[in-house]
Amino acid sequence: MIARRFRDIIKQHIAILIFIAFYLAVALLTYKDFGLTWDEPVNYNHGVVSYEHIFNKKVARADTFNKTNGWLDIQDGGNFANFERYTKVSAEQLYYYLHYSAFYPMILFILNSDKSIDRYHLLNMVFALGVFITIYCLFYRQYHDQKIAILAPLFLFLTPRFTGDIPANPKDVPFAVMYLISCSSLYLFSASKKVLTKILCLGILFGITQNLRAAGVTLYGLLFLYDTYAYYQDRRNNNAPAAQTWAQFLILEIQTAILIGMVALLFSLLTWPYLAMNIIPNLQEIFAVQRNYTWNETVLYNGSYVEGTRLPGNYFTTWFAISTPIMILVPALLSPFLISNRFQHRLFVLFFFMITLNTIAYLMVRPVAYDGVRLFLLLVPPLSSLAALAVIEYCKASKNRLIKVIIGILIGINAGAVLKEMLALHPYQYIYFNSLVGGLQGAYKKYDTEYWGASYNEAINWFKENIATDRNKIYKIHVWGIKYYVVYQAKNIKMVHRTEADYFFWSTRRMQEEPTKDEILHVIQRKGIPLVFITRKIKDSS
Repeated sequence: MIARRFRDIIKQHIAILIFIAFYLAVALLTYKDFGLTWDEPVNYNHGVVSYEHIFNKKVARADTFNKTNGWLDIQDGGNFANFERYTKVSAEQLYYYLHYSAFYPMILFILNSDKSIDRYHLLNMVFALGVFITIYCLFYRQYHDQKIAILAPLFLFLTPRFTGDIPANPKDVPFAVMYLISCSSLYLFSASKKVLTKILCLGILFGITQNLRAAGVTLYGLLFLYDTYAYYQDRRNNNAPAAQTWAQFLILEIQTAILIGMVALLFSLLTWPYLAMNIIPNLQEIFAVQRNYTWNETVLYNGSYVEGTRLPGNYFTTWFAISTPIMILVPALLSPFLISNRFQHRLFVLFFFMITLNTIAYLMVRPVAYDGVRLFLLLVPPLSSLAALAVIEYCKASKNRLIKVIIGILIGINAGAVLKEMLALHPYQYIYFNSLVGGLQGAYKKYDTEYWGASYNEAINWFKENIATDRNKIYKIHVWGIKYYVVYQAKNIKMVHRTEADYFFWSTRRMQEEPTKDEILHVIQRKGIPLVFITRKIKDSS
């Protein structure tokens, strides 16, 4: 009986099981390809600090961050296998330690105690699998058809800006994953009468999510909006409790939200040392710091360099327009017109609320924005899901077989083009641009392309194999933009100040003028667009 039931489950969900196997195979085959991004060392070391604080009662102080006392030291490791000499991170590391929870990087450290960069990337990829499975479950619950439900994770996988960020982004991707899982729980619990189970589950999920980023507090707005919407629909369909009035519902909803918030806060106190030290003042400080965070660097936007604090309000909508595949962008934008009875469709309303509420929050708060859609990755899963939902609902409602075939062909053509582009850009899928801006070639010198420094890994590996071949000679290099760590070297390669260097590695980010042909030793590029220049000498290294 059990074996038969197991076989039935396998048969019912063979599509997602094949997807999981494919995803894990891709992860195992590619996780060593990805380079280190700007923020990764601080985040991972933050997890080490928090682990030592919580489990070994070691309290981080400003002076400890400059010492290699055994648990803060990052061990060396040959060809990028481990962090290699981690230096002077006191100010930024202490800032992160105080004002950001490290629950996720702490879990990563528990699973990766030797601090291998490659293993960190593999763990990030495995964790992100949760968002694909969750989306499939949402659609399967709605349609009870695996052939329909599998479209949602496929659409998300074919979103290069999201998929490309997964391995080396331990902040924004985990937040997007947990945000989607939390919102999916709103959908599942909206009709549940198990109030205590709802409070505990949502409290823990909300706690994890808001610990990853303060923007997780918008979940409470979504909780109220979606529960109110669900109650309204239930009353219309005569499914609401007969004796419950609107006033009784609102009182119960407020009580539930408060209890969920208390569970979430308790989770934060257990996993966030600084918050637990003095909850009220430190909580106020954390929100103030994150709300008033200033990033004074410049961003290449529409062909001009603009300060991060002075970007126009349409910055993130423009980036979504030019970096989202057409097969996702068009159906998502047209979803209100393609889905009949749209506001009675609970999945549509869920995704619509997620996108709309966070867009309004962004326009009201106007936080510092940079790096394209990276800070807004939480909106990518609902956006791609909205596109899949629009295609499914329109094709289900349409009786014109020819139109369905045309839609399928167009989506297939664009999906093939996107997949081809992802393979060509690997492992830098996050620099994808769609045809509205002319692809990567059209976006170059108009928008930030290689904004995260991951291509330095490929550049250094080339340098080791082609230039630094004499093991008895010291090669002095300077890597532009690397401030706090020197992972990009071997025993015969030494990272030095630019005035002492013989070789230079230049990211194209904020590059006003490209080096001359005589200066260039090698160029790391994709589709003919440079990502890193390796030069022998620089006329102006300031």
